[in-house]
Amino acid sequence: MEKMNDKRQLMSAVYQTGFALDDATLYLDTHPCDEHALEYYNTMKRNEKCVYWDFSHIVMLIKT
Repeated sequence: MEKMNDKRQLMSAVYQTGFALDDATLYLDTHPCDEHALEYYNTMKRNEKCVYWDFSHIVMLIKT
């Protein structure tokens, strides 16, 4: 049961990170020189990689 909770929490993090990236991308479309927005986007992009990696490993543990 604990693994399922981990999976749900990580899936939520995947959705949240994706939303943050989409939102930052839309903002940067109209404000391409905003350094803070670029920094935020880059931070979220790094977080996305970590969250996806964590999620993929939890899913593999649940399947086995």
